[in-house]
Amino acid sequence: MGLDGVELIMAVEETFGIAIADEEAEKCVTVGALYELVLKKYQPSPRTQCSPECESMIVFHRLRHALMTVMGTARRDVRLDRPLRDLVHPAWFYLPWARISKASGLKLPQRAFPVWRLWFAAAVALLPGLSVVLRDGLSPVAIRFGGLMILPGFLLGALVAIPFHVIIPGPRYTIRDWITETCEKNKRRFLMANGGPQTNSEIWEALCTIIQDQLGVRREQIVPEARFLQDLGVD
Repeated sequence: MGLDGVELIMAVEETFGIAIADEEAEKCVTVGALYELVLKKYQPSPRTQCSPECESMIVFHRLRHALMTVMGTARRDVRLDRPLRDLVHPAWFYLPWARISKASGLKLPQRAFPVWRLWFAAAVALLPGLSVVLRDGLSPVAIRFGGLMILPGFLLGALVAIPFHVIIPGPRYTIRDWITETCEKNKRRFLMANGGPQTNSEIWEALCTIIQDQLGVRREQIVPEARFLQDLGVD
């Protein structure tokens, strides 16, 4: 079994609190076979609040998957002691930061200026051109001269504001710190997801989420008959 398969089995064991022997894992050729094995071994516990360790593990897997998907980061580079600056450059636009949030399904700590500040900076650059139009009226010369000032001013204001639009903390801010803040940001979500899956359908959805996070596949690809090696690309 390759690295992807080993990490998948480990994630299943950690999530459901079960132990899967190597020979059992080798027999799980399809998603359905793994699901049946989990049903056989998993014993639902009473509804209890998810522990901080459980939350951190979930957040780590989701953020790692998002960085791999959005930024093209190698799996081995996402380590708890790695400075976040090494993986997300401070000058990245707002869009990749928002895409990381969307890909992980998590609310990220507020590390970006609000979008309106970008447009405010650009709007300030429009003032010289607008002042010419307001002073001289809507004469052809004023409109022409003011328009020539407005466009470069707008582009310059946007260009100056963009590098500061997303701010990543200093070099000592690590992935571990990012996980801690993200857990706090998503505290309400984890309070709702307590006690683990109770029914067969909840167990199936939990297993699908693990597979999706670990392998980076689309949700619609995860069906009982899907083969890990041929269909989901497990190495």
